[in-house]
Amino acid sequence: MTLLDERPLLAPDASAEPAPPTQPSSSEVPGRMGVAGVADRADEKIRMLRRTRRGAVGVTVFIAIGSFGLSFYSLWDMASQLAWPGYIAWLWPLIVDGMIIVATMSLVAFGGYAGQKSNVIYSWSVLVFGAVVSMSANFIHPLLPHLTGQGQGSVTAGSWLGAGVSCVPSVALLACSHLLARLWAFTPEDELATPRPAEAGESFGAVAALSMAVAAGIQARGKLTGHPREVIAETVQLLFHSQPPLKLREIGRRVDRHHDVVAKVRDETALLLGIGVNPDCRTAS
Repeated sequence: MTLLDERPLLAPDASAEPAPPTQPSSSEVPGRMGVAGVADRADEKIRMLRRTRRGAVGVTVFIAIGSFGLSFYSLWDMASQLAWPGYIAWLWPLIVDGMIIVATMSLVAFGGYAGQKSNVIYSWSVLVFGAVVSMSANFIHPLLPHLTGQGQGSVTAGSWLGAGVSCVPSVALLACSHLLARLWAFTPEDELATPRPAEAGESFGAVAALSMAVAAGIQARGKLTGHPREVIAETVQLLFHSQPPLKLREIGRRVDRHHDVVAKVRDETALLLGIGVNPDCRTAS
């Protein structure tokens, strides 16, 4: 369904003779075949991206769990020796490494919206703090016997090398959690979706003109007046003239608006034209 499908059709002139059916020229057939070929290649690419995404998510989860386990042991052992009994010291690594995971997911969630700068800054602060604490603790853990006077002899090159190796799980946990959040948020259909080719009697110019008229009608009703008319028109085009249908978050990312604004544009357009809403466009994620 598109907005152009909702326009009233003019009654044909009975006095006019019907035009003879025209056969598509040879120049038109390859064009249509080309559009079908592009669609087939896009579907094939989407299937390939889905398989690759599932494999990447699985490998990333495995690495993240292994990194978390190694970092967890180092932090737990260090906390049990210096601060708390062993039966309660396990909470400390959960807090430290948990901050890294939560902060990276928050950065991915807030990163697509221009109005979330304060939340992005706060998430970066939490991420930097958690990463510094985790890497410092993992670096100190192999040197802890020498620092507390329990180790025999001086610190050797092997001890420093072990301290450096101990930092790898924290770095890997930071990188994998950030990558996992990005993989989880990535939708192949959204990246490959493009506005569908113009059908018979429907041009991109007509779509743009009608979308601009809809945007003007919405603002004439006193709705969404705080947003530029061009942005509303572009949002209308992406809502009703994209194939496959885009989700609200993806449309919001493209027009640099929150997905709640996209939902309002969708609802106001439906009220203005008296049309139904595509179920595929109802969800935000």
